Parts: sequence; C-alpha cells; structure tokens
Amino acid sequence: MRPIDADALIKWLDNYYDSEKFTVGRFCNMVKDSPTIEERKTGRWFVIHAPDDLHCGFVKCPFCGEELIAEPNEYNFCPDCGADMRGGK
Repeated sequence: MRPIDADALIKWLDNYYDSEKFTVGRFCNMVKDSPTIEERKTGRWFVIHAPDDLHCGFVKCPFCGEELIAEPNEYNFCPDCGADMRGGK
C-alpha cells in the first residue's frame, strides 16, 4: 500500500489533462469521497527467539500478532497488517 495525497492528485489531474478533451470531475469526486488513509503504524518486531548457529530467528508483530520465522531485520514491513517495522516505539 502506498498512501497518496488526494488533494495533490486532484491538482495534478486538473493540470495534466486538457479540460476540452477529458473531464476529470467524476474521477476527482471519487478521490474526494474515498475514505481517508489511517496513519501507518511504526514499531519493531518482538524477538521471540534470536537466530543462532542451530536455529532460525522467530519474530512477532506487535500490532497484529503475525509470527514469522525470520531475523529481526529481515522484513521491513509486516506482511499481514503492513506495519512499518524499521523503528519506532
């Protein structure tokens, strides 16, 4: 998911398309009426088991509880809920 600025998109569409050839009013109304995007969650993986010579690492998302066989820095985002795992509180 890539959050966008709806106001900037509408302005870009208005400037990009010639109003005589293409009407963006309907599309702009769809963007205006679309639900807002919630603020992205930012955190760090809970390390359940750190990787060692014999075992892989095991981590858990603090937001949705998704558990992965991975090292703490292997995934930047949770594949289940999309939370950013590159830092935060």
